[in-house]
Formats: sequence, C-alpha cells, structure tokens
Amino acid sequence: MSDILVRIKNSIAEKKKADVAQSDLKKWGLRGIQLRPYQLDGVHWLTQCLKNQQGCILGDEMGLGKTCQTISLLVYMSGALGKKGPFLVLSPLSVLENWRNELESFAPSLTVLVYKGDKERRAEIQQEVNSQDFHVLLTTYELCLKDASFLKRWKWKVLVVDEAHRLKNQNSLLHKTLTEFSVGFRVLLTGTPIQNNLQELYSLLSFIQPSIFIPEDTDSFVNSYSDVQSQPALGKLTMNLIPFIAAEVKSQVAVDLPKKTELVVYHGMSALQKKYYKAVLMKDLEAFGNDQGSKTRLLNILMNLRKCVDHPYLFDGVEPEPFEMGEHLIEASGKLCLLDSMLTFLHKGGHRILLFSQMTRMLDILQDYMEYRGYSYERLDGSVRGEERNLAVKNFSSKDVFVFLLSTKAGGVGMNLTAADTVIFVDSDFNPQNDLQAAARSHRIGQNRPVKVIRLLARDTVEEIMYSRAVSKLQLTNTVIEEGRFSLLDQAQSAAGGKRKPVTEAELELRRQRKEEAAAKRAKMQEEMKKKQEEQKYKKKMAWWESSGYRSRCLPSVDSEEEEEEEEDGSSMCSTDSDSTDIHYVLGDVTHPHTAQGDAIIVHCIDDSGRWGRGGLFTALEVRSDEPRKQYELAGKMKDLDLGSVLLFPINDKQSRLNSQDQLALIVAQQRDKANNLSGIFLSALDEGLKKIYKAAKRTKASVHLPRIGHATKGFNWYGTERLIRKHLASRGIPTFIPAFPNKQESTLHSTYISSDNTLFYWCVFK
Repeated sequence: MSDILVRIKNSIAEKKKADVAQSDLKKWGLRGIQLRPYQLDGVHWLTQCLKNQQGCILGDEMGLGKTCQTISLLVYMSGALGKKGPFLVLSPLSVLENWRNELESFAPSLTVLVYKGDKERRAEIQQEVNSQDFHVLLTTYELCLKDASFLKRWKWKVLVVDEAHRLKNQNSLLHKTLTEFSVGFRVLLTGTPIQNNLQELYSLLSFIQPSIFIPEDTDSFVNSYSDVQSQPALGKLTMNLIPFIAAEVKSQVAVDLPKKTELVVYHGMSALQKKYYKAVLMKDLEAFGNDQGSKTRLLNILMNLRKCVDHPYLFDGVEPEPFEMGEHLIEASGKLCLLDSMLTFLHKGGHRILLFSQMTRMLDILQDYMEYRGYSYERLDGSVRGEERNLAVKNFSSKDVFVFLLSTKAGGVGMNLTAADTVIFVDSDFNPQNDLQAAARSHRIGQNRPVKVIRLLARDTVEEIMYSRAVSKLQLTNTVIEEGRFSLLDQAQSAAGGKRKPVTEAELELRRQRKEEAAAKRAKMQEEMKKKQEEQKYKKKMAWWESSGYRSRCLPSVDSEEEEEEEEDGSSMCSTDSDSTDIHYVLGDVTHPHTAQGDAIIVHCIDDSGRWGRGGLFTALEVRSDEPRKQYELAGKMKDLDLGSVLLFPINDKQSRLNSQDQLALIVAQQRDKANNLSGIFLSALDEGLKKIYKAAKRTKASVHLPRIGHATKGFNWYGTERLIRKHLASRGIPTFIPAFPNKQESTLHSTYISSDNTLFYWCVFK
C-alpha cells in the first residue's frame, strides 16, 4: 500500500487558482446552456486533471449534469487549447441519441459522428471517417468491442466512458480492450463510483491511472481500507482519492431541485400466489443445502419465489384458458391489486408514471393490464431497438402518455424522463444502485414538480429480505462518497475527517456483520457435526448389513459431473426422428411390456414405509412376480428406503419373455408417517429416481414402462411429472411407454391388440 501512496504523491501537480467562467466557455463555443456554479467548478476540476494528465472520475449523483460538464471540457479543449480531437465517447445504447442531441445543442462547433448500425452500415461509416474530419465519435460499449481493431487505429485525445460502472471488473473484456487504446486523457462518468465493494472502485482507478493503481496492488488497497466504516480509515481513503474523484450530491448543490419522497408500500398475496409460493418452498426444501449443486438450485428457488410474488401468471399453465382479458388478471396478484388502486388515483390527479420491473414477462402482464384499463403507455426494455427506444422516450416526453413501462436494466441509465413525477418499482433489483439510477431518470435537473418514489414489497416474503440486503449494500457508498466529502464545495474541510460526528449507522452495520459472521461459523460447525454424525450412522448401517448378509438393490447416486457427461453422451443416442424421442402413449398392461425385442424396466412409485400395498399396480405386480413384495419389505426392514432411492431387480420368476429380461424399478417418492398418513409424490424425489433409471436403461439398452404416475392423487402435478419423464428418459433416447388415460367404463379392461399398421398397443389395469 505504501507504494501506491508514493506514486499518488509524485503524480499530483500543484493546482492553479484560475477558474473557468461561463463567459470563457461561451467564447470557446458553448451554447444554449447556463452552467450552475457547482458545474463550473466541475469543469474547472476536469481542466486541471487534463493539464496534469491525470485521469479522473466525475461521480456526481445521477441527474446533476455530468454530460454537460463533459461537453464543456471538450469545448475547452477545442476552443481554448486548439485540440480539435478526436474525442471518443462510449455510452449505453439507450443514451447514445441523448449524447448526440446535447452535443449538437451545446457544442454546435464540434462535428459529431455517431458510429452505430449493422455491419454494412458501420463499414460505410468507416469509409466516411477516413475521408472526412470529425471532432467527436459516439458509439456503444458493444460496438467498441466488435470493432475494436478499427477504433484502435486512432490516437484519441480524450476517452469518455459514460455509465462507467461497466468497468468495475478489471478482468472484463471491455476493461482490457479499452486499456489497449491510445488515449491521452481518460474521463469516467458514473453516479455510482462504488456499488458493492472497494475492489470495484480500484478497478475504475486502475483504468484512469494504470501507472499508479496497478492491478497487482488490488488486494493491498482493499485490505488497507477494509475497515473503511471507521473514521481514521475513511479519512485516509478520502485524502488519497480526492485528486481522482469529484462527487457532488443533490442535497448539497441542487437545493432548488423539488423534493424527492421515497415510500415503501407493503401488500399481501392472493390465494393463488400463496399456493405457488408454498409449493416452491415445500417441494424444493432440500435445495437449501451447502453443496455447489444445491446453490444453483437455490438461485432457481429464489427466482421462482420472486415470480410468485410478482404474478402467478409468470408460470406457464397457471393462467386459465381461454386466455381472455378480465379482472382475473388483477385479482390473481396482490401486487397488481395494489398497483391498480394506485394508478386509478394517480391518473385522476394528472400524474405521470415511470413503472419499473426486473422481468420483461412481468412487463408483458403490465402491458396487458394497461390495455385492459385503457391507460396510455410506452414501453422500453432490452429487446427494443435503438430507434424505437428514442421514439418511446420522445413520445413520453412530448405527449400526454400516462405510464412508461421500463425494465430496470435497460431503462435505468442515462435517460432524461423529467416529464414523470412518480416512480414505481414493482419489484427490486439485487443491486440497489440500479434502482437509484432508475429513480434518477425523473428526479434530476429540469424537474419542476416534487417526485415520489414508491416501492412495492410483499409482506413476509423474499422481497423483504432482498430490500433489507439492499439497504445494507448502500451503506458503503454512503460512507465513502457522502461521508468522505468528495464534493468540490467542501474538500477543504474533508481532510479533518476526525472532527465529524461518529457514523453510528456504520458502527451498527459493523456489529451486524460480526453477528452474521459468528452465526455463519456456528452454522458451519453444526453442519460439520451433522456430517460427522451421518458418516458414523452410515458406517454403523453398513456393518449391520454385512452381518445380516443383506445386499442393497438400490441404484447408485448420479453426481452432477457424471450427469453432465451423460447428457452429452445421451445426444448420440437420440435419433433425429422426433418419434423416437417422444413419450409413447399406448394401450395394454404396464406389468407385461410387449416390446418387439430387448430388455424392459417397469417403474412404480412407492413410499418409505416398507409395507406392500393392495390393489392396482401392487396386485398386478404380485401376479407377475413374488420379488416386488419380497425385495421392498426387506429393504424397509434394513432401512434402505430413502427418498429418491430406486430399488432395481428382475421379475422373471413367474412369467418371463423369450430372449429378454424384465426388471422392476421402485422409486421411493412418498413418505408415510407413524400415524400412517401418506404424503403426496415429491417431484424432487421422482426427478432423482428418473436420473438413476436413465443410467440403468442406458447401460442395458432397455426400454422404460411407466404407469400414469399419480393419476388418482388429487391436485397432483401430472404436467410437471410428464416433463420430468421426457427430460430424463424420452428426450435422451430411452424408449419410453406410458398407458393412455382410461375412462371410467374402461378402467378395469385388460386387453391387447395389434392395430392395422402392426403397432402393438397395450392397456394398463387401473383399480
């Protein structure tokens, strides 16, 4: 860390007192804008950094005019210094047109070239660039990466990166590519210099000053200021970074900006939402484990819980058919019920709304709602092309449009939407900075009405947890930027960090972190103890089995790596003929597979009690063989019936087929308690069992024959079951047969016949 401090000290030149005045900028070519005092200070600071050849981060809060300050810098370079460029400006696609408009309005003396379009159009622009002079080239991050070889040809006087948090990872392709450009002066614009941690801040610093903040010193920097919440560490960090960062906040410099009020409004869930929310938790409870595979599944659970809270129609098959507009669209979601009441009130009051959601499918539902209620709206998300984006923004700003539907990522950066006075977050982003940027689309210079920012949260759900985490994340930004005093108005006082009041919230957060660390350690110890107990229990069971002469018939588990390899290998088994990878719905007795040749595996789902059932498939299997009852009850006696286990054994002792062998696979997919209450079928256990059966069927080249699992169970998810069977068996090349569903009159029939096209059908006995 001492090396970094030495390099900082040696690099900083003495600052000159001469200020940049509005009259000077006008003389050099600035038009159509009167800069505010803090903006003039910002331009002066940028010119000082330029003279020192010291890259910088302009980190003013969103909506304070970073764009116009940067344009003023380019005007200064062109008019005062005679440096006509070229200047390169990178921005998100959504604000590219805004940059062009402001450059043409505020700096008409600068020739602006917008580099965008398809491959052919960009090739034409490249020819134009070679034959004409320009001052500023505007393009996006994505096109910069695609055409880096072309853009590297130029020696850029200035590189401006808007929304520069895109460079927060110094190992990212964009970061590495831009460091290879020939650039005289680098300027980063971001309202969020710090989003999650100091490592991201160091990445930005290493981009603007790679000779000072070298990548190899990242860990040293982060470790030196790991206790940045404390006043001494904060004071040191501030003093070292003041030369490179200027960050104004609205509360200090834009006192005339209308007030922003933030509200959190809680709501409940509909009965349908509660049903699916509970189903996700109950069916995937085992996913809350510590292994890597479970972590991936946990992410899926989290997303599904968020979908439940937003709207149950986000799940396929939930919306009732026929798909017609109606009140059911609103009544199915507690969030939409609340939003409906809000929008009714806001519409009567003449307010205009920015409505943000994380999910584009939720925007689809909200769009249907707007159509149903007859509200005027525009929409912008990641799928909307550049020209359509500009038109949507223009229409909302110039016409009397009530609601602007936006995805937080696509619509949350760079745009000026001061026509709206109300911002509503239907759901929250994991990164609170993204939500702050989204809200700043309305609460910014140019807004002349008070702004309300409303966040909808479902009470006692995952949304509350996410919001709590987001509040904690914001603490680092508030501490380093606001408490660190990077404002140009009070840098003189910032050195005396010890005179400020203690940051009590930071201390509380530190205590909470320590409690969380202690809880994590306890949880780890408990997990290790549990694992040790399970290992001892397993060894004891193995010794018992050995002394009893018991040999388990259970198929081995399929680990994640083995499963991936099998999925790759399974593609070679799959025929290009779709018929061979579909489930075959046939007629006949599932206990007597009539395959033309080859072995067969019959599948049946059982519970973990070890008590053989009566009637239906249990009786049909006993007619076929004595082994099912024998093996199942023995496994129950030997405690060998865990959820997801599969017992596999031959059943050819009473009846058999020539040159082929039939085996029975019993999947333990249900639980029976001591009071003899039987649970439903656990899809997670069925999923695990089908993976094991696939492996066995693949090894023996056997077909698989299943009854219509759970057909008599009320509310059973046959759709999900069918998808699992197709996923693990049929789509991977295993011939899979299921009896067609019988009607009541035919449910006791047992017949076999051959159709006119010589296809063998068989019917399963149901009772």
